[in-house]
Amino acid sequence: MKSVDLVDVEIERYDWAAMRCGCGASADHVVMDLRALVEGNGDPDTLWESLGDHLLPKGHILVEPTPAALSVSLAAVASGVTDPARTRLLDLVGAFVGDNLQVPGFDHRSLLDECQAAARRAMWIFYAEIFFGTSASAIYAAFELVDILEEDRVRLESVRKAARDRLPWQLRDAPDE
Repeated sequence: MKSVDLVDVEIERYDWAAMRCGCGASADHVVMDLRALVEGNGDPDTLWESLGDHLLPKGHILVEPTPAALSVSLAAVASGVTDPARTRLLDLVGAFVGDNLQVPGFDHRSLLDECQAAARRAMWIFYAEIFFGTSASAIYAAFELVDILEEDRVRLESVRKAARDRLPWQLRDAPDE
């Protein structure tokens, strides 16, 4: 299986044309940026910024295609993308599950809750990155996600202790409460 197959399966689950992007257009063009990032076609930092502009306009405003983009990002991380792309995809997931608002018109659903629930279902991807990843920046991003999402704080501290030598120095000790 090619690494992109899993991403393609996830992309095809959504009607991107029916979703409104943060720029006001349909979200079809978001798929092009996601594919470019996953396939290594373009600068990961530039693609990450573009995706952020379209999926988190004004910094912390979730839009309709954000949960779908999060699912595609998780599929990409699970499928073995390059380290620079992996780091930026994990950063994107972190941006989606943080302290965000959402565009009006979705009173019947919480985009933030959807993003956090999807990311929690993928928690083992983040743990695997912490213990087996090869990029310090991806390991950092994965631990930050676990710190945000892990509801079992005892598990979090056990992971911190077990992975201490793999973590950047600023994550090695639990923050003072």
